[in-house]
Amino acid sequence: VEALTIAAQEQGLGLDMSMLLARQTAIGAGCMLNYLPHPVSTLRQQVTSPQGTTAAALEKLMDPAQGLIPLMQQTVKTAYQRAIE
Repeated sequence: VEALTIAAQEQGLGLDMSMLLARQTAIGAGCMLNYLPHPVSTLRQQVTSPQGTTAAALEKLMDPAQGLIPLMQQTVKTAYQRAIE
């Protein structure tokens, strides 16, 4: 949420609107994950309009080399290694 707020501000949104956008995005995603029984990938596909803004953003986020998945893998590995220490 903090990173999304910063990114929204960098695109010209004010602080209040950026925080609202980021928080509501996280709240909406969390509610869907909590109440719908579908796999996460199905939910992602259901809310993504072809050629839309979410699709464009997800193309960057899901990049297998530099996207969110490799970042999260590195992050969890770092936390795991610290826990072992």
